[in-house]
Amino acid sequence: MPAWTVENPDKVKEADLIIGIPSRNEADSIGFAVEQASEGLAKYFANLRAVIVNCDNQSDDGTKEAFFAARSKVPRIYLSTPDGVRGKGNNLKNLFRLAGELKTKAVVCLDADTKSLSPKWIKTSPNRSWPTTHLSPPSTSPTNTTARSPTPSPIPSAAVSTGAGYASR
Repeated sequence: MPAWTVENPDKVKEADLIIGIPSRNEADSIGFAVEQASEGLAKYFANLRAVIVNCDNQSDDGTKEAFFAARSKVPRIYLSTPDGVRGKGNNLKNLFRLAGELKTKAVVCLDADTKSLSPKWIKTSPNRSWPTTHLSPPSTSPTNTTARSPTPSPIPSAAVSTGAGYASR
């Protein structure tokens, strides 16, 4: 049995940063999360190859369609577990597998139904989870000398930022 089904209409082959949105029947809310993530990526990380990934559990309420219908200029990938396979853990396992395939440097996970989500979350999440600021947005302050651009070489592990805490794999 396959671990997932994939829809990658933009044919993304590599990404510096993934915004992962796990879901199960979140058609009414996932569009907002996509739009906030897209705006944050455009504003703070336009210099990176980013992708928004919906890792789903075979939603039957139109979540996939709402994910792709949301306003976004950022490429998107839809992943879903096979029929009968459920749970956020399976969604995250698929997300990290994809992150490895895309040679991703960092992953930020957002909940599909967070109402307080804003573009600024995208700015701060990778920086807090990646203390060496490999993914710092360009500085607009002439006094900020610590911000660095993304490293050209692959970083050996991806950073994970979630609302509950931070970990690396």
